[in-house]
Amino acid sequence: MEAVLSKGQACLMKIGQKINSILIENEINVVRIGYGYKIEMDKQKADFFKNKNFVYDEIKNSINFELSWLTEIIINNLKVNCWQRYFTSQQSENLNIIFDINTKAEEENEISNEFLKQFITEAEEFIKNKLQN
Repeated sequence: MEAVLSKGQACLMKIGQKINSILIENEINVVRIGYGYKIEMDKQKADFFKNKNFVYDEIKNSINFELSWLTEIIINNLKVNCWQRYFTSQQSENLNIIFDINTKAEEENEISNEFLKQFITEAEEFIKNKLQN
């Protein structure tokens, strides 16, 4: 099942592919890429997240909350890094969620436009699935 991109995502995909084409034409080798995504959810969703994932009242009732972790996931048939960050701040009770998906620093990949498209599409699908759960 192929992910359907919004107009904004499709526009960014085209821009990314255009930039990548220019780099390739000028023999500038890009060997590592990343995809970042940030969303802010209201206080109700922040409370739901904390209540669903934690047992301790101290964490559930915290004024400021930060949690992050690094896992490996498969994107475009590669093991890639996936940082997930969840945090609130004293200025806003909303829940900020950041996904940072990137190829590994110790590996070099040939970043063709097809690779780029597949990477972004699969990263989007991973994030969509995580946000629905």
